[in-house]
Formats: sequence, C-alpha cells, structure tokens
Amino acid sequence: MNDILSESVSRVIDDIVMDQCGVTREQLTDEARFTEDFSADSLTKMDVGMAIETELELAIPDEALDGIVTVGDLRRAVARALDQRDTGGSRSGTGRG
Repeated sequence: MNDILSESVSRVIDDIVMDQCGVTREQLTDEARFTEDFSADSLTKMDVGMAIETELELAIPDEALDGIVTVGDLRRAVARALDQRDTGGSRSGTGRG
C-alpha cells in the first residue's frame, strides 16, 4: 500500500478521502491531485484534514494542510503528525486543539 504508514492508518486516510471527495480506491495514488484530479476545493481539503485528525486523534498543522496538493502529500503530513504525537512533539501552530 505505502511504506510510511501502517495499513490501518492508510485505510482510514483512504476511506476519508473517498467519502469526502467521492472517488474510488483505485484513484488514490500518491500522485493523484486533490484539485485537478478530484475537483476538491480548499474547504473539502480542510474537511479531509479535520476528519483524519478526529479519527486518528492527532493534529496536523495548518501550514501542512495548506501545502497538501496530492494524496501522497496528505499521507506524508499524517505520518509526520503521527510521529510528533507519538514522540510528544510540539502541537503549536495547528490553530485547532
């Protein structure tokens, strides 16, 4: 599936993106672009990020969410947020609790 996240975390991300963007699992490649390929606007991308934060109980910094262009970008942002959560890293700059 992908080598930076566990299969269960990848499944959560995929399920949320499929639900929020109305796409199929086959469309979820690391290169797939939210805006160009999924017609997702900034609000949809924010909804995806917030749903992932809620489901995985983590905080993704706003600047990381703003920089997400592809599904791969999202997976890397989640991996960094999980690493920070699990190692007790700083959660500052998220704008959300």
